[in-house]
Amino acid sequence: MESLDFNALVPLIILALAPVVSLITVSIHRNHQLIFILAVACILIFMVSLVYAWSNYQMASIIADQLVIDKFSLFYLILLGTASLVLLLISYPYLQQHTEVSEEYYLLFQTSVFGAAILVCSVHFATLFLGLEILSISLYTMIAYTRQWQHSLEGGLKYLILAAASSAFLLFGMALIYIETGQLSFSGLSGSVHTMGVLSTAGVAMMLVGVGFKLALVPFHTWTPDIYQGAPAPVSALIASISKGSVVAVLIRFIAATQSQQLDWFVWVLSFMAVASMLAGSILALQQRNLKRLLAYSSIAHLGYILIAIIAATDLSTEAVTFYLVAYFIAIIGAFGTLSVFSSEGEIEEIQDLQGMFWTRPLVSMVFSIMFFSMVGIPLTAGFMGKFYVVLAAVDTGLWFLALMLIISSIIGLYYYLRVIKTMLSPVEQASVKTANGKISRMGFATVAILGILVILFGVVPSQLIAMIRSIGAGF
Repeated sequence: MESLDFNALVPLIILALAPVVSLITVSIHRNHQLIFILAVACILIFMVSLVYAWSNYQMASIIADQLVIDKFSLFYLILLGTASLVLLLISYPYLQQHTEVSEEYYLLFQTSVFGAAILVCSVHFATLFLGLEILSISLYTMIAYTRQWQHSLEGGLKYLILAAASSAFLLFGMALIYIETGQLSFSGLSGSVHTMGVLSTAGVAMMLVGVGFKLALVPFHTWTPDIYQGAPAPVSALIASISKGSVVAVLIRFIAATQSQQLDWFVWVLSFMAVASMLAGSILALQQRNLKRLLAYSSIAHLGYILIAIIAATDLSTEAVTFYLVAYFIAIIGAFGTLSVFSSEGEIEEIQDLQGMFWTRPLVSMVFSIMFFSMVGIPLTAGFMGKFYVVLAAVDTGLWFLALMLIISSIIGLYYYLRVIKTMLSPVEQASVKTANGKISRMGFATVAILGILVILFGVVPSQLIAMIRSIGAGF
């Protein structure tokens, strides 16, 4: 391997070594606080290596036609690293309260982040599948980590079965494409898009099924509410953010490299999935009384919004998708993080549990409300800017129908988000015991409070973030 390739791989090597170091430490001395500090230190070292690579970036490095380290992958790796650090800070107090054995959680967490990082840098079917499986296998156990809860074990088993089925579709689709084209790299397929035969077309369709499951797009979304409800709140946040964000990144790269947007049937299928996800996610969320299930259906709608920008396939698309993902990451992690900061017995799951919280926990309620305002797209929040970019990308290519569906879905979303806020504003006499008496983790609250500030900051002054995102679009 050339020295240039090795230097480019340093961030991934650090991330790969992190769970190994943690595993050795656990085998020598089992201590929750020690393993947590070690996990945070590894992520910080990973972030430092990324910032160094970004500041000294000269040209893209392609490693063995399998991975690419360019500004696009570096930005998404920074996004994943930042999200990972936030999730670790939320997870520590949560695990202190809800589990007896906590150390292995960090090994699984670091492994899942490594899998997501491989996905972000992937330009080949082999690394795509490898990264996806590393990510998924870690999630199987993490979802069922609080094994004393029945819903947790049920969620882990469901995800295991359905993720295995989706991986089979994905792998078989890759095989069909290889049989006809003899190519496994994304770039090698760019010249074959106009001459696709029956096998390649079927292969791409089967890969769409696998990707649709990973992103929880309609009609492959049915697993989402059960898994979100059963998983520990920090794990639900990981699935909704890092897991889906990494798949979105590799989907963008695949479409750009293979020019799949030139296939009419491909665009029509994606458009159907986008519209169905937006409407189904929003309408089904209206019926939910469980907060985690509501956020699950909400995440389905948000992935539909992101898909609109991907379909637009303009110079603005990558910018729109990336900005929306940043806003979505902050809001969804902040929402699940707020649910995690209460260290009372069990979890706050029902909307009813939030009654009167604004009067007993005003600061936490304000942060929670800010996250919901961002997800619905209220002005002066990062979510509003994200939806503005998506609509702009859609209108720029004449996708007026998709833009209209986004607006309708957002209006529906306004109702169920505001319903939660209305519950928190209930009279103090109706305050829930869980929110009134439950202890709050200072570390967890400080973390979600910073996320709340970022939601407003990127909504009011987004210029620095936009400039950074534009730099990856120009070189992508």
